[in-house]
Amino acid sequence: MIPEEEKPQPAPESETGEGEGGQNVNEAGAPDNENAPATEQTSPTRGLGAKAKEQLTGDLARAISDKAKLVQRFIVKKILALALSYGIPVALVIAIITVLIAGIMFVIISISSGGDPRDTGTSELQETTDNDLIRKLLNLAGDYEAQRNYILENNPTFSSWLAETQTDLKKIPQPTQDKDEVKKIFQQIEEAQGLLPQITNVSDKTTIEKFSALIDEIEKTSTIYLAPAGADFEHLKDIEIAKILVIKSNNDPTKRRMYFLDSQGKTLGSAPIDIGKNHKTSGFKKSDNATPSGTYTIGKKVHTGQMLRSSIYGTPLGYYKIRLTIPQRGAIIIHGSDPKKQQALYPTNGCIRMFNSHLKYIFPLIKSGIPIEIKE
Repeated sequence: MIPEEEKPQPAPESETGEGEGGQNVNEAGAPDNENAPATEQTSPTRGLGAKAKEQLTGDLARAISDKAKLVQRFIVKKILALALSYGIPVALVIAIITVLIAGIMFVIISISSGGDPRDTGTSELQETTDNDLIRKLLNLAGDYEAQRNYILENNPTFSSWLAETQTDLKKIPQPTQDKDEVKKIFQQIEEAQGLLPQITNVSDKTTIEKFSALIDEIEKTSTIYLAPAGADFEHLKDIEIAKILVIKSNNDPTKRRMYFLDSQGKTLGSAPIDIGKNHKTSGFKKSDNATPSGTYTIGKKVHTGQMLRSSIYGTPLGYYKIRLTIPQRGAIIIHGSDPKKQQALYPTNGCIRMFNSHLKYIFPLIKSGIPIEIKE
């Protein structure tokens, strides 16, 4: 249950971005490497998500959309001409055939982009996250050679993660930076950065074990101080999230919120959200711009280090994506926005939007396979 005393917090201010709605909106002034335009240059390129390719993908999506509109007008004119020349029945048959062909093409595009035109169409190769890499490194503990090979294979990712964590910590208030524990994190980051070249060249078992221990400690302690403002994340690190509850609150946007629950249904934390621009409450259909009510399952999670975009609309969705598996409908996405223009949460085309810094923080804490309930 949601505690009565837990009130939705107003949208915080600082990060900027633009999403499907094309409106300007307001985000938490939280330490987040996505706050500045320089992020795209400093973020690593993983999988197939190169900046040039994502820009090309967006341009192609918009070009295809424009071409589709021209084809649509052409077909309508032809059908009207046939109706005048051969009569309404012939034109009607041609119109039905055209609609069927268009429907088949839409299904093919939908399937190829991940089951829903609101999906980003991201490849399986892009589903590795920084936190998953750290967990796998620690799981290899005891196998020196396997750990060394894994570090060598993912050297750029570990290097990037250490640099990003260091940058994020420098954005928190100075009094917090002056705490002994935070100073220790900075020292650990520098030490880990110094060990990476040694592992690349010549390394021994002690160096590998020391690097792994540093990475584990940095990840555990830094996230405590990097929890973004504008949300209640105080207890999310204490107990595993067992279920997610989304309150759509169609009549009051200020009460739209995502709650993170433990196995007993107790609220561990929450964050503000926004939903589809269509506020219908039943009879949900694919691509109706409504966020469907019901209980579903958390599916694939994607973070490539590059801006993710809608495969159909070409709009920016932020750097993180969590897919919801919805039977007989395809999928909808929990995503963010373009960090350059985001100022507040705003409606989607049927997905669930979060502030970029909030989604970044809870991304590693949400496990695929747990239930998510969406209700009015």
